[in-house]
Parts: sequence; structure tokens; C-alpha cells
Amino acid sequence: MELGYGRRTGRMADEWQRSSTVINCLERSSFANKLWLYDKEKGNPLAAWVKWSAGSHTFDAAVFSGTYDDYLGGWEDSKIFYLSWLGNYSDSSSLDLLEYWISYYNQQGDADEDHLAGGMDWSMALVNRLGQGDWLLHSTLATGNSGVLDKNGGSKDVRRQGEFWGIVLMPMRWLQKDRLKLVGRLLYQESDQAHGIKLNSRYAPLAQARDSTLELDGGRGDQHHAFYLGLNYYLCGERMKVISGIQYDDLKSEGSTQYEGWSLGTSFRIWF
Repeated sequence: MELGYGRRTGRMADEWQRSSTVINCLERSSFANKLWLYDKEKGNPLAAWVKWSAGSHTFDAAVFSGTYDDYLGGWEDSKIFYLSWLGNYSDSSSLDLLEYWISYYNQQGDADEDHLAGGMDWSMALVNRLGQGDWLLHSTLATGNSGVLDKNGGSKDVRRQGEFWGIVLMPMRWLQKDRLKLVGRLLYQESDQAHGIKLNSRYAPLAQARDSTLELDGGRGDQHHAFYLGLNYYLCGERMKVISGIQYDDLKSEGSTQYEGWSLGTSFRIWF
């Protein structure tokens, strides 16, 4: 059993199961970032938690604080109650890897209190990881409600409220074991409000910064498709690697295209 207190992430998607230093794409998907339990300054919040394991099952229960501080913060604002279960059935399966993971959170807070995750009310996610030989498939299916309050506890634009859902499929194959990996990612997400989802990308919004004639409407919409294809070269495992990839995004709001474009990038990542 593990008891903890401090800053930590609330893992609500396969891509948030690992640090940014060991993710498989140039950046996490916009849907994974929507599910992230970030504080008002886009960092991991304060939490108290307990984790325990029983056989092939691992459980995680936590309470997160919406109160932001440069160090640890306090408990004066909203609270998120978080539960997760991980089942690892690899040993009893014909596959090399077979895992299921379910997580859920619910946020409770009043107006004028700081909120996590941009004020989301609740979310639930199902993650599945499969692996056999050189092939892997990671997937995330999730749904939730964006809430009626923003990160500061103020009233949220009604266009950003409402229900949402999405799915991310990430097939991967080792072309050369532990050296060269081909990575794909398919994403679809939608909401029942016109601005209920966001691109949540570092790079796609740069198009508007470079071309003033473009109007991305904050990178928000109600329907988003994305496709990523990349190649990772591992010089020293996850500690030193080169990640290259290309991504296509198509974002719509009430049937009108808000953004359609390609992003291409390469990054060199090293950590000790």
C-alpha cells in the first residue's frame, strides 16, 4: 500500500499514463489534454491519495485540490474525487501485453472557487493496451461533462459547456526492436456545444499567428478528427531519442470548418 501527499497527475488517458519524456508522439493528443486534471496554471495539482494492489489488480483513490500555489497550496477551493482500477492480464493471456484501466473523477466546488481541468464536472475513461511481438495497440475511450464554471469559478460560456466524448487509437510497431518504432494515432472527439472541445496543441494555433487572415476562433469547435504518423529512433532507450511525425487536423463548429491543416515536426529528447 502507498500513501501519498503532494503534487501528482490524475491519469485519465493512456497518454497521461507516462511522463512527457517517454510519450510516443511529438505531443499528447488534444483529447488526452482535455481529460488532464490540470490546475489554473497548467500544472499538476495537490492531492492526497492511497494506492494498493491485489494480484493482477491495482487501485488508486485520491482527492485533488483546486487551490493553486507556487509550492503545495491548500484546500480552500474545489475538490476532485478520483478513483481508478488497473487490471493486468498479461500473464494469463496469449498476448504479450493485455491491460484494462478504468478511471473516474467528479469535481465539487462553488462559484468563485478555483477549479481544476478548466472547471470540468466529471469524466470517465476506459484504456486498453494490447501487445504481441512487434505490435502494440493503445486505446482510450472517454466521456464527460465540461461543467458550467471556468477555472476561476466564474460562469463559463454556454458554448463551452455540455457533454463530450472521444476515442484515441494508437497502433505501433517496432521496425527494429528497441531502436526504430513506427507510431500511428487516430483521434475523434465531439461535444454537444459549439465550443465544447479544443485543439489543445502547441503547434496548430501557430497558423493564425503567422497568417492574420486566418480566424481559428480560439481553436474551439464541436467535432475534431486527427491523424498522426511518426517514426521514433531510440539512441539510448527512452533516455535519448528522436521523435519525428506529421499530423492532420480537421476541426468543425456547427458544420463550419474552423481549422484544417498539417503539422510536421521533429524533436530530440534526452533525460537523466
